[in-house]
Amino acid sequence: MPPPTLPEEDGFPRIRQELLARRRAEREYDYSSPIGTACLKELTLLDKPGPDYLLKIGESNAAVSHHHVGQRVVAFRGTRESHPLRVGAYAAMSALEAARSFWDATTTAAAATERRAARTLDEYADFTDGLESIPLVQSLRAQPARREALFGWQRLGGPNPYTLQQVRDDRLPDHLPVTEAHFQRSLAALCPDGPADDSLAAALAEGRLFLSDCKALDGVATTQNQGRQKYTAASIGLFVRPVDRSAALLPVAIQCGQAPSPATPLFTPADGWRWRLAETYLSLGEGSIHEASEHLGRTHLLVEAFALSARRNLAPAHPLTALLEPHFRHTHFINHTARNSLIADGGALDQLMPQPIGATRDLVGASLASLDLGAADPRSRLRAHGLLDADALPQCPYRDDALPHWDSLLRWVDDYLRVYYRDDAAVARDPEAQAFVAELGAPDGGRLRGVPAVRSVAALASLVTLAVFTASVQHAAVNFPQYPFMGYVPATPAGLYAPPPTLDTPDAEASLLAALPPVDLAVLQIYTVYQLSAIRLDPLGAYAPFSDPRVNAPLAALRQRLAALESAIGSREADRPLSYPYLRPSLVPASIII
Repeated sequence: MPPPTLPEEDGFPRIRQELLARRRAEREYDYSSPIGTACLKELTLLDKPGPDYLLKIGESNAAVSHHHVGQRVVAFRGTRESHPLRVGAYAAMSALEAARSFWDATTTAAAATERRAARTLDEYADFTDGLESIPLVQSLRAQPARREALFGWQRLGGPNPYTLQQVRDDRLPDHLPVTEAHFQRSLAALCPDGPADDSLAAALAEGRLFLSDCKALDGVATTQNQGRQKYTAASIGLFVRPVDRSAALLPVAIQCGQAPSPATPLFTPADGWRWRLAETYLSLGEGSIHEASEHLGRTHLLVEAFALSARRNLAPAHPLTALLEPHFRHTHFINHTARNSLIADGGALDQLMPQPIGATRDLVGASLASLDLGAADPRSRLRAHGLLDADALPQCPYRDDALPHWDSLLRWVDDYLRVYYRDDAAVARDPEAQAFVAELGAPDGGRLRGVPAVRSVAALASLVTLAVFTASVQHAAVNFPQYPFMGYVPATPAGLYAPPPTLDTPDAEASLLAALPPVDLAVLQIYTVYQLSAIRLDPLGAYAPFSDPRVNAPLAALRQRLAALESAIGSREADRPLSYPYLRPSLVPASIII
């Protein structure tokens, strides 16, 4: 294969234009689901996964089927060999049929599970025995006294790295009336052997307070599942980094609503089972926002828009095509899978989440529409959330692992582009690159907001790095922690079945059990997040050989940096309350494949 060429250097411009016209004709935009969001209208034969991916699907479905059938969900100890016939059936399907059937094993298992309430909290942990161990469950069983510290860590090392917002201007929001008395009551409950000398005023002044605010759910309607009413709440949680650094983060108070009232009182860790239920409501809200916003909206569909515009406007011979295609592999397929099953009417999220599926799709679209591409890099976003300050927040695994990835990828993309663009003027006069960028933000194109002008190599490198980083590192950060945290349903339930706690709620474990999902929906949640977290292919940096030997040196430098980062992340693991392996380069797929 000849090396890539810019349009002005192509010796066969007419053939190049014909190929581009064909690519545009094959890939049309669809804005119907989520409404207003750019997606591929129809899968093509080229979007259907190959045997390697189909084998992974078969293995994942086999693991779910074997676990469920072998022990009726509870403690299957068998092997997880793949099903060749199952994979063969996938191979005979059209791309759309394969997408729709991806969740067959999960939905079949849930439908065959007895619908009843769980008898104990331990039963939810037992459901995962024999599937894949969950470090959170192991830690809770071994050291139950660490529960609140692990609850705090979930905001740092869980699926949504942007859950927290630093409290600024030395004051709490007016609608969260936490007082010094609340603060001291929390410390006393969290540190029964004697709390550290700390105060609300000191924590405010030193920037050690952080909010988890689910205001995006304010006013969202709820629905029913098989006659049972589901509930949600636009909860607000206040967390502190302890002055003695005895934990990465500890909870202080939770209010299950945006405005204080008798129906939405403040709870602290001193409030027993009412507090436990308030924690569960905060986790529910965070999980709903994570799935719709950070996961589906700001990774899957953001990369969908990049992939569509690139494939419509960049010729196969363009240098950007060779660079970007490995990061778009399988993305149209898995997004079509989500649209036709996961977020479809009656799909898994429709059954699990408290809001109607249309409201979930609205959250997905709104999250992407509100993202400013000019400030979507991780450093800008972390700064906006007040999470860059290592003095205020010493432990922040996403920050510590993702920023080196961003810097390394930016250098790689810039080095790659400078092989082909002699100067900034070459970028400005490249019609294909300019069309690719313009269509990203066009009303009849990608509809992304804040797409920057690209008139230099550095500007193009920054935009392309955003696509590469989002498809690989960012998606890994929001996808692969799902089973480790959401696989234990009480840690992050997808839905709740009793109202948020009030002062009249009985202070008893039964109050929490009454709210948690019944067994069949717990199984649906566990298997769904298991499959979402189970498939990895093509680790970051493992590009197929480039046809241009000039790329070899920059690629070798990238791989050296990734190897060094792998080692550095491994060294950081020893100081973390729970492992955060999700951004190890060897575990980061290059594209959104699941």
